[in-house]
Amino acid sequence: MNAPLIWIGVPLVMAVVLFLLRQRTDLVLALAVITNLLLALIAFLLPAGKPLNLGGILIPVNDSLYILGRQFILVSGDLPFLGLVFAFSAFWFGGGKIARVNRYFAPLGMMIMALLVAALAVEPFLYAALLVEMAVLFSIPILSPPGEAVKGGVLRFLVFQTLAM
Repeated sequence: MNAPLIWIGVPLVMAVVLFLLRQRTDLVLALAVITNLLLALIAFLLPAGKPLNLGGILIPVNDSLYILGRQFILVSGDLPFLGLVFAFSAFWFGGGKIARVNRYFAPLGMMIMALLVAALAVEPFLYAALLVEMAVLFSIPILSPPGEAVKGGVLRFLVFQTLAM
């Protein structure tokens, strides 16, 4: 098992699952909160440099993953930060019910979380700009509800983020 697979792959898979269930907003938000809390808990409780013990079964956790010639590295020093990020995102999704967000909020939010963690982990770091830009593009449907025209503020956000990259 690889650490990048846990904190990048699981949110990507959950984003697809949540996208398929997007008509049931309460269920989707609850699943997003539970998934992020579990990922935060795993990040805080995972022993540094030791295999994960699940009921007597030892599972070694590697810190790197190769995809398309790029290396994603999440070392044990990154785990407290990842725990905080996923704990804050759980609160973010938890507030979605109160804010009455659109049905794409949780799936796209999980996708954004996965892309930003991938940007943190990718080597060479030059490819982080592409991952951050993809996260910005996925945030546009959250900022502009479906069925409405894209407003000037959202377009300015896209332009400024693109120029920053």
